[in-house]
Amino acid sequence: MFRTPVSVYMTLDPISVREDASLEEVARALERRRVSAMPVVDAEGRTVGVVSRRDLLQVGELVVPEGRGVAEWRLPEQRADDVMTRQILSVAPSTSVAEAAALMLDQHVHRVFVEKERRLHGVLTTRDVMRVIVDHRVERPISEFMTQPVQSIATFEPLGAARRQLQELKIRGLVVADEGIPVGLFAEEEALASR
Repeated sequence: MFRTPVSVYMTLDPISVREDASLEEVARALERRRVSAMPVVDAEGRTVGVVSRRDLLQVGELVVPEGRGVAEWRLPEQRADDVMTRQILSVAPSTSVAEAAALMLDQHVHRVFVEKERRLHGVLTTRDVMRVIVDHRVERPISEFMTQPVQSIATFEPLGAARRQLQELKIRGLVVADEGIPVGLFAEEEALASR
């Protein structure tokens, strides 16, 4: 099942942003598409990097506007190419899902870009790999793959503390607990949307 080429499960022609896009434009595109990262392309459409929610969260800052007592989280006046990761992981459309998944695990990333003739052709994400597993009904217990320990935060903690914890621990989400009982999740998506 994992010998299937990535071209079968990848998203074709993924949405991208230009290298000169403002960080606010990037944030809106990520929110609109409900993705955690997107490729950055130059004027000729060549992939030059990748920008993620985490990149934006790392450069954003809490600011207290004059005359207001409440802090706001803002993105700096920078471009996508100022904060993007320049080295992207790419594979050919014929690469097996197993090879692509191993590459993602090895590099601790959630996606690989699929390039054909040095042009962006698609993207394969961890979600797509999960579809392969579901399609082939792998019956191994989830405990073999889950992350431990679980990182959590109390409901009364301030937003800034949750953002710092995501950043410092380099994790994608926190379990939100009320008196030790899980009541929700606070992930990078919510952190970026809270700006």
